[in-house]
Amino acid sequence: MTDNAEIEKWIRDELNRGYDSETVKLQLKQNGYKPSQIDGLVDLVAKEKDANNQAESQDTTHNLIDNTYVNPQMQYGSQNNPETPNRNSAQTNQNENSYAQNPTNTPRSNSSPNPTQTAKFQNMGFIEKAKMIFLNPKGFFDIMPQTGGYKDPIIFLSIIYVIFSIFTSLIAMVGSDSLLSGVIGLVISPVIVLIIVIPLMFLMALIYHILLKIVGGNGTYESTFKVIAYSSVPALLSWIPYVGWVLGFYQLYIVLTGYSKVHNISALRVLMVLLIPVIILIIIFIILLVIVGASLFSVFSNMEPPTGAIISYLSSGN
Repeated sequence: MTDNAEIEKWIRDELNRGYDSETVKLQLKQNGYKPSQIDGLVDLVAKEKDANNQAESQDTTHNLIDNTYVNPQMQYGSQNNPETPNRNSAQTNQNENSYAQNPTNTPRSNSSPNPTQTAKFQNMGFIEKAKMIFLNPKGFFDIMPQTGGYKDPIIFLSIIYVIFSIFTSLIAMVGSDSLLSGVIGLVISPVIVLIIVIPLMFLMALIYHILLKIVGGNGTYESTFKVIAYSSVPALLSWIPYVGWVLGFYQLYIVLTGYSKVHNISALRVLMVLLIPVIILIIIFIILLVIVGASLFSVFSNMEPPTGAIISYLSSGN
């Protein structure tokens, strides 16, 4: 939780951006704040803002009256000077059109979480994040900061695959005759997994990021990597026999949700991106299979059948 000063600053910023007090209260409640904590504070900040606006309005009115008295030409504007275009009016119209298209002046696509959501995300531990990804992946990616570096997702990903490798090694020990080899595997496998998994995830993120850009995605490489890292949560339980297949499909849903959010594209486009590498691998496998089959057919077709040698050996009486 952030302190009251930070919350008050965020409330004031949201009110200045055009949100009303009821909308601000609703946003805070959706992020875990109780009505008793925020209702009075929002009303207080809103009253202060209204008082400041009234004071500024009065000052502006007095200044206009004074300026008009000193320079009466101001009340006629550009009529007394037709050679000078009214740039302020053009700029005002442009701003009004921009506001009509987007009243809050915020990006319509993959917008960053507000300060309250960012603070909530940073205060979450590993278990809280894993639980939210499982139960509410859309809500998780809504509050996930798309910037901030790779440290947190790498740590999160490392914990997942260390747990996965430990349980996988324990299952292997149960069916192993050598206890010593099982213990060695239990100690070494997490290290080997991390050495392989982390670089592989960066490579996968690069491939998917390029493909997502091709289909119209507008996210960053960092956000692409974060989705891969956080969507690996099902691996915590995928070591359980027969459960891994089901969790694999659910992981696909998490990835679709994450990439749709951070790249602002439809789930169908994301699915196309995810299937492209699979299709390429299938094509490569089929080509290799055809090449190997043709080679084997060529080798066996050039061999003479051993029937003559067998008949000659039997007729010799040896």
